[in-house]
Amino acid sequence: MNKIRAGGLTVDQLEAELNRVLSTYIKEPQVAVSVTEFRSQPVSVLGAVRNPGVQQVQGRKTLLELLSMAGGIDAEAGHNLRITRRKEFGPIPLKTAEADPSGDYFVADVDLGSLLEARNPQENIEVKRRDVITVPRGELVYVMGTVRRPGGFVLRQRETLSALQALALAEGLDRAASPQNAMIRGLEAAITIGAGVAVYRR
Repeated sequence: MNKIRAGGLTVDQLEAELNRVLSTYIKEPQVAVSVTEFRSQPVSVLGAVRNPGVQQVQGRKTLLELLSMAGGIDAEAGHNLRITRRKEFGPIPLKTAEADPSGDYFVADVDLGSLLEARNPQENIEVKRRDVITVPRGELVYVMGTVRRPGGFVLRQRETLSALQALALAEGLDRAASPQNAMIRGLEAAITIGAGVAVYRR
């Protein structure tokens, strides 16, 4: 019997080739091929993780396991992550999943805080080969003026922040501060006037 090279063939192509070769020995052969494990399953983990790059995965892995393989979440990570999957590997089993404009990929967002705290275990889905997991950096909130530690602060695993929480990150008001003159702005162009405190978000 002839040897058949499986390397470089898809499952369907290998089944067709086996059926073709066996048809010289068996009448109407029906071959079914299933892959028990992919030796090389590259998954990209990018963005605000400690070791971004391509992870070579063996066996089944979940989102949390992939984040762990990438060294964990960076301190500047935002409040969600995004999964991009090639259409040929099937849909992403999440409510937020949708096809991208090209129709070649599925895209889904996962709340990072919910995932890490296991508030919804169904979000910890199995990762497929060639998936791309992106962890965007968190938005910045700037606290300027007469506070003890002025500057920009990352929202991290949350989407919103109250003015009091922002002031807490800035270690509170300085003695010379005038709380009645505090301003909250929504654009980077916000400025501090006098001895007031300006809080704004980029």
